[in-house]
Amino acid sequence: MCRIRSIFVSTLLLSTCLFAQETFDAFIVRANPEKDSVKKSALISEYLSKLGEPFIEGDVVHFYYRGKGNLVEAPGELNSWTPPRGSMIRLTHSDFFYRSDTLPQTARVEYKLRVDSTWILDPLNPRKAAGGFGDNSDLWMPQYRPYTITYDPAIPHGRLDTLWIESKYLKRTHPVIVYYPPDAADVIGLPTMIVTDGADYITLGSMTLILDDLIDSKRIKPVVGLFVDPRSVLNDNSTNERMSEYGANDAYLDFLQKEVVPAVEKKYPVSKSVNDRVMIGASMGGLISTYAVLARRGFVTKAGAQSPAFLQADSAVMKLSERIHTATVTLFMSSGTIHDTQKEATFVRDKLLLKGARIKYLETPEGHNWTNWRKQTPLMLEYFFAR
Repeated sequence: MCRIRSIFVSTLLLSTCLFAQETFDAFIVRANPEKDSVKKSALISEYLSKLGEPFIEGDVVHFYYRGKGNLVEAPGELNSWTPPRGSMIRLTHSDFFYRSDTLPQTARVEYKLRVDSTWILDPLNPRKAAGGFGDNSDLWMPQYRPYTITYDPAIPHGRLDTLWIESKYLKRTHPVIVYYPPDAADVIGLPTMIVTDGADYITLGSMTLILDDLIDSKRIKPVVGLFVDPRSVLNDNSTNERMSEYGANDAYLDFLQKEVVPAVEKKYPVSKSVNDRVMIGASMGGLISTYAVLARRGFVTKAGAQSPAFLQADSAVMKLSERIHTATVTLFMSSGTIHDTQKEATFVRDKLLLKGARIKYLETPEGHNWTNWRKQTPLMLEYFFAR
């Protein structure tokens, strides 16, 4: 029997060659008529033991679960995290549940299992991806190639300072984590980037590690990062106001333009030119970043928008992209193609290109998640800050 150990293990059946044993569908056809639960359990155990590990057949993914439960579902990015759309079929007279989906060979998706209303990680899949709401089970198709970044003690690292900005515009205090690049003590006029969801871009997006690596390898210029967090208390998510502040909120832009940037310019040797300033964000952060370059070109003319949530805030960015006459701005925009923001992102892209914008646009067979955004971050930073 041909057996190849996959580059990943999941609840899914993976095969990068033609297996000598019967296919998953053929097994279901053979096992389904058996009414004796003991015999059926033995058939299932025998078949799964022959697989050695879970596998994928071609571009078909077989999710399965074996255990107690009456209703089992596989909600995830394939079905917009909607449990009924991920419903699994129960093999009669058994504790075996399954469903099949089709994916591109280069795809990656995140998912969970839902057993009788209880959400769990897939017990057969050790691969996990960290997200804003905790870990998810992580599926890699055979041709997916991951991007990894870890702390490298052999290279110089930027320092992190924290400024607390008491805002009269927002009537609350915001922490701003300032990344100051290594070996830049005598440099003046450093470019800056304003990063929304600041702490998440550092922890889940690994952006400071990426900056260290790109600066050390001379792929980008030294840059000062302003990681602005939407929480007034970093470890208390109840203080998170991103949904209101990032919703095409002009008071939030006043906070950035009139309070955050002047405080940073007073303390650090950064450039005061609008051409040396970039605003970056994912999802709602991508919305407010794009809104900023369209509505406040005296403040910022460059923006990075990863999976931008342009349907939010009453589609304000989409409407603005139609209404404005010129858009002499520079944008990096990306979206996944698996239930992500592809439709609205391409709408805004096409409108702005016609009005003079310079745009780099990327699509990947992934969803709306930090692993996807982290993989695109080096490309985005090189686009804006290449030497």
